[in-house]
Amino acid sequence: MRWMQNGWRKLWNWFTLRINGISYSTLLVDPPEKFSNFAALFNRTEMQSVIIIAIIFFLAVQPFPVAIGIQAKQNWLKAGLFVVIMALVQTILLWSGIWLGGLFMHFMDGFRGVVLFLGFTLVGIRMLMEVFHIRKGERTYSIDSMSLVFFASLAQAMNTLLVGLMLSYFTLSGIPVFGILFLASILIAATGVLLLPTKLNLSFASLLYLAGGLVMLAAAVYLAFFIT
Repeated sequence: MRWMQNGWRKLWNWFTLRINGISYSTLLVDPPEKFSNFAALFNRTEMQSVIIIAIIFFLAVQPFPVAIGIQAKQNWLKAGLFVVIMALVQTILLWSGIWLGGLFMHFMDGFRGVVLFLGFTLVGIRMLMEVFHIRKGERTYSIDSMSLVFFASLAQAMNTLLVGLMLSYFTLSGIPVFGILFLASILIAATGVLLLPTKLNLSFASLLYLAGGLVMLAAAVYLAFFIT
């Protein structure tokens, strides 16, 4: 057993990074001390803002697979209306999540880190699970009616509602999250309706979802352990 302890100690020392004469472990052992030391290397307010803006951007990506299935050339006016509907659904669900979170999420203040970690991890896993479905074209619809667009957008935006609940823990007064989400959703959805549901475009959409899932997983770790 002693040789195993010595081996772990040597491995620990090998993964130790010294910055300004202070030792910061890169392994996730003794989380409160290790994470707090490592987080001190960053400006927490700025990093939090960057992470939240990245989260909002990749939430805006969610209408993209739906938009690819809309043939804009058939009716430009209807396609434009569909784009606005998708952006509004995203924005309203984010507002609803933040509003609902303000009502009851304070009951879990003692478990804030756990809630943030599990919540963003769930969103990240859901986005990663969608990657292969999008690439196969299973999340791209040929949509002819406004109701179908609404329900397809609503299904894609469930992640936005969940993220809104968790963002209620943060002060967002300095970040125009609703404006960013609405404008980004408009631009990304409008780009989608201009594209045909080809294999290349579907692969690009799945790549965006993959990046979004990874960002959500990174946010789960950073917001749960570095910020709270």
